[in-house]
Amino acid sequence: MKRVFLIALMGLGCRSETTTTQGTVVGNPGDGAMRSGDGVDFEPEIARTTVSTMNWKGCGGTEREISIGSEIDLLGDNQFTVPVGNWCAVVVNFNDALFIEGPFRIDDSEDDEEVWLQMELATEMTVFVSEEDGFDASEEHFVIEFGEPDWYDPVALLDDELLSEAQLEALREGVFIVNDEHSQYDEMVDRLENTSALFVDGDGNGQISETERDEGPVAQGDSDADDANDDAEPVEKSEAPTSDDGCGSSGANALLILPFGWFWRRRLRRDGFLNENRLD
Repeated sequence: MKRVFLIALMGLGCRSETTTTQGTVVGNPGDGAMRSGDGVDFEPEIARTTVSTMNWKGCGGTEREISIGSEIDLLGDNQFTVPVGNWCAVVVNFNDALFIEGPFRIDDSEDDEEVWLQMELATEMTVFVSEEDGFDASEEHFVIEFGEPDWYDPVALLDDELLSEAQLEALREGVFIVNDEHSQYDEMVDRLENTSALFVDGDGNGQISETERDEGPVAQGDSDADDANDDAEPVEKSEAPTSDDGCGSSGANALLILPFGWFWRRRLRRDGFLNENRLD
């Protein structure tokens, strides 16, 4: 019994410093918020979209998928989890279009009637790509901004002479619709995907301050990465931390088993089992 107790203590006392693979969550994750960049002389009253998942791609080939599956108010409170790791790309997968609405005037005259913008831009995903070494996340706060400030101009879009009949009819009712019938629609979607960015939110308030913006994004929207993401070989999801030594390694497990084998052999020999049953 003393030997059994001693071996049990050896197992309990075994500890090791583990080295986690890139993309593996250990400790407390960080958090982030999603925002929409304003237009030229335009602050939307409504900005929303629906995000299904976010895929955080580690620089070493690992991947973490964060499920969201809800509508995001890009002007209000929202939050997503940022897994701990070293990341080279973040993919935001959408279930719905980006909707932006609000009033604007054609010029600065106070007598002008307001026009209500209704913009609907559909994109399946937005891919944020970091520099070669990626960026580290460990309990930090982040903000994703869809479209940089002034990334669209309602007045310039209104000047387009190629509005559809449906758009002209709505415009006579004071509503300006920007959807896939607009001649600059593809350009707007491309601008959305390429001007979006991921920033570190130093003060954790869910907004991007001028100081935080001046420090630059840790990952930038890149529509050219869409094809690369589709063609890439599937990667394994991150697993539990592993180590080359300590309790988690196969070598350590084998060493731990040896005392048990020695103990039971001594006991069997003591009881005469090995002597009586030995093969000649």
